[in-house]
Amino acid sequence: SVHDALEDWCKTGTHPHPEIYPESERPYVEGLCKFLTDFGVAFDIQAEVMVGSLQHLYAGRYDFRCRWGGGPMVTRTYPKRKNKIEELPAGELLIDLKTSSGVYDSHKLQLAAYELASVEDGYSPTDYQYVLHVTKTGEYELVQSKATGDDFLAVLACYRALEDLKGRK
Repeated sequence: SVHDALEDWCKTGTHPHPEIYPESERPYVEGLCKFLTDFGVAFDIQAEVMVGSLQHLYAGRYDFRCRWGGGPMVTRTYPKRKNKIEELPAGELLIDLKTSSGVYDSHKLQLAAYELASVEDGYSPTDYQYVLHVTKTGEYELVQSKATGDDFLAVLACYRALEDLKGRK
């Protein structure tokens, strides 16, 4: 549901209404609402972008990309203490939403894969890639990925080698 709420915001600019979601999903939507309020205005928003690499034989769909004007941004909210605010530069952003229990290195590699395929598909490179992690407590964190296409390709090669080993007799 929270992915649907984000996609709707990307397409209409309308903030979601957490009260219309099932109670078990509401905190995630509340976290998304906090992010959208803190994020403010973005331009050239594209949602649910499907990309694929013919060269490396993989495909995926990331949640959104946009242009953002830069400035102070809440990068982590807390229920009882002061939110973390950082100065984020302006640029073209690729953002993927996660509802897992944390932000993992695999999420960062996934962003690198999306970026690599996006460029192959003719999109301009983004300046920054972020994981937007919304939590079951209604908070969020925005974590920049520093993973590169080469990082992803190394892991992909390792994965494929391990899969190949399974098929050997």
